[in-house]
Amino acid sequence: MNPKAILQKLAAKRRERGQIRQIAPLIDRDYYLAQNPDVAAAGIDPVLHYLREGWREGRDPSPEFSTAAYLAAHPEAEAKNLNPLLHKLAQAAALPSGEQTPEEQTAEELTLEEPTVEEPTVDGMSPDEIALARDAFDAVFYLAQNPDIARAGLDPLLHYLRTGWREGRDPHPDFSTEGYLAINRDVAKGRQHPLLHYLQYGRAEGRLLPTPLEHRAGTLPGIAAIRDEFDAAFYLSQYPDVRDSGADPVEHYWLTGWREGRDPTPEFSTRHYLESNPDLLTAALPMNPFWHYLVSGRAEGRAPRHPGGEGVERLRHMLPLEEEIAARPVKPAPDTLLSGAEIAALILKPGAAPDRLIFALGHDNYLRVSGGVQFCIHREQQVANHQGAAYLNLHPWRPLPRLAHDDDPLMGLVLNGAEIGVAPVSAVVMAARLIAPRLADLRVVIHQLLGHLPEQVTRLIAATGRGEAWLWLHDYITLCPSPALLRNGVSFCGAPPVTSTECRLCRFGPERVSHQDRIRALFQAARIHVVAPSQVALDLWRRAGDLPAASETVLQHATLDGPDPLDAPEDSPDPHPITLGFAGTPFPHKGWPLFENLLIRHRRDPRFRFVYFGVAEPSLFGAERVPVHVTADAPDAMIDAVAASGCDLILHWATWHETFSLSTYEAMAGGAFVVTNAGSGNVAAVVRRTGRGVVLADQDDLLAFLDDGRAARLAAASRASRAAGLPQRRMGAMIHDLWQGADPAPSEARR
Repeated sequence: MNPKAILQKLAAKRRERGQIRQIAPLIDRDYYLAQNPDVAAAGIDPVLHYLREGWREGRDPSPEFSTAAYLAAHPEAEAKNLNPLLHKLAQAAALPSGEQTPEEQTAEELTLEEPTVEEPTVDGMSPDEIALARDAFDAVFYLAQNPDIARAGLDPLLHYLRTGWREGRDPHPDFSTEGYLAINRDVAKGRQHPLLHYLQYGRAEGRLLPTPLEHRAGTLPGIAAIRDEFDAAFYLSQYPDVRDSGADPVEHYWLTGWREGRDPTPEFSTRHYLESNPDLLTAALPMNPFWHYLVSGRAEGRAPRHPGGEGVERLRHMLPLEEEIAARPVKPAPDTLLSGAEIAALILKPGAAPDRLIFALGHDNYLRVSGGVQFCIHREQQVANHQGAAYLNLHPWRPLPRLAHDDDPLMGLVLNGAEIGVAPVSAVVMAARLIAPRLADLRVVIHQLLGHLPEQVTRLIAATGRGEAWLWLHDYITLCPSPALLRNGVSFCGAPPVTSTECRLCRFGPERVSHQDRIRALFQAARIHVVAPSQVALDLWRRAGDLPAASETVLQHATLDGPDPLDAPEDSPDPHPITLGFAGTPFPHKGWPLFENLLIRHRRDPRFRFVYFGVAEPSLFGAERVPVHVTADAPDAMIDAVAASGCDLILHWATWHETFSLSTYEAMAGGAFVVTNAGSGNVAAVVRRTGRGVVLADQDDLLAFLDDGRAARLAAASRASRAAGLPQRRMGAMIHDLWQGADPAPSEARR
């Protein structure tokens, strides 16, 4: 990217970081994620989401602040399209010293210095506004560009503020009056002064602006040259802010979209093209990459996207593990932390009277975040409570992509399905010691170790008096900091030796050395019973590691019972399009990028209909979205949604060896067949065992499968099998099945 564009991007990032620091104390992260499960499922930081999109969608940052009410009370903020929290802080910054609340003092950097000289007046503008404009105004440039003003002897700033901007004159070589109004139609519609709007609001909001030269270039045939091949529908579906602004998508991309890294079509990557063609960056006039590709790059053989695909793009922009952690916004600790005595009192409070207590370790709050592991914890908690046991979930207050390094990390606590507060893990250990003499049995179940301190987990196990714990193989965190065993988060590695070249080249490699030592110490200090949800998971765990488990058991989360699938009928093919779906959170390791590529490839193909089932809100260009939120209280939500949609095939193209995959069972129980790859672990094993789907060799085989008639025949078999009757998905009782051999209650069987 050319130096000016780089500086603009860096400045925009600095502005956003500053805004994040300003509003972070005013946002209740847990409340925001609880109220917005789509944000939680997508893994988006709540502060960043509210800053960029949340307030525009009417979401509230905390129980104490109503976005809608604030905007209603401050119509000037809504009229100027201002983030309400930033507006609130700016208003507070204008108060005399002593009138600010401690919370509002975070806005001190917004305070403007008082003008040192008395400014002339301009109708509708305050002296402060005139002084602000003067600092950004280039009088020499203005007079050089407008000799009529120089000859008349007029004050250039006052002329621009009063009439010059209405005449389309430019105040600075880096600011196009007409360009800013063309891009920001809300400013033009409100007849706001473009320079003042940018200085007061647009700059803080990260709005970009063309230079006069660039704006004039936009009136040349450049826009016309890209319009025919520009995919406006794709652009507006990918970038809702452009859609909501009412801007012409081609003009937006020509003027600013390419600078922001936006793509004009599914087949063209702006970022890749700029990075792989440095000759564009040395041009005297900034060169639109899509325009260059159409007029010359394509003929020269320049690639519009990286030939290695989405995975290579991620690798090129990947940060080292510790740098990624350092770049994350720091989640502040709550003002009050629970003590060990307080935790014990809550567990043993009058009326509760549990006879047993289960400590369950997870990596996030299962009440707020959707997913397979979260569902298992919730299910396990409900069964425990039904049997008279108390169930205390510990999850890191500050989520981490590795084990904790702090001596006493904070834990969020959920007791019997209700959040009770936050405590250092040492307080939980103390609570276990206080409770142990009072209850018949205390046990520890480990669902996930990300963000936990194994040394403190060892102390917790010892405090129960049993000296043993049960560890679920939901993933392979005991083998590597990368739970899915994805080298650099992209390709499955199978957990090679820590001294291997693969590990030395991986971002998790340096951490894995100490990681393995700490996990081994945990297994040596306590008796760890390994519980695998599938034989596939246990076999890989055994091959890749040699941890001294006290026992090893295969215990499925669910079973599938019912009629055998049918073959496709011999009669004429069904004229209806094949419905291909994706179920669950759209993570790369679940195959979402491939599903997106199929959407792009077949978006105009009448043979296919694409559907996404889940709580996230990914960009769905050419696909339907069916909101689905599976919880222990609504375990059949996905099954019902798949069945109701008439979905024929579900794509589950995992890039790692899945240990179980609840979504595979849900898809089959909903009548869909599953399309997967040979390396998907238990997904492929279930498809082969049940016959409800197909296991393909690779992505080339998948593309051929969709075109050579195999997909149509499999869809016909899915429809025939659905008509004959759906299989039953029966949920287990999780760890309780192992401890007590309990069968699930009849009500838990899926009819």
